[in-house]
Amino acid sequence: MEDKLVKLRKRAARAILDVDITVPSETMFTRLKWMTFPERGVYHKAIQMYKTVCGDAPDYLKNDFVFYI
Repeated sequence: MEDKLVKLRKRAARAILDVDITVPSETMFTRLKWMTFPERGVYHKAIQMYKTVCGDAPDYLKNDFVFYI
């Protein structure tokens, strides 16, 4: 499934930037300021942890953490 999403992102980047197929995908993603899938995963986990610590997360997430000060 991830392979299909990566291919779709590459096609979308090529269409947006109107570049040739020989341009590396990393170059296109950098120009568009798009994160890679692993970076997006870490980013979303960090956001969820921030929400959990600040009290904005659902109860089922808050109840699993014990905070030590």
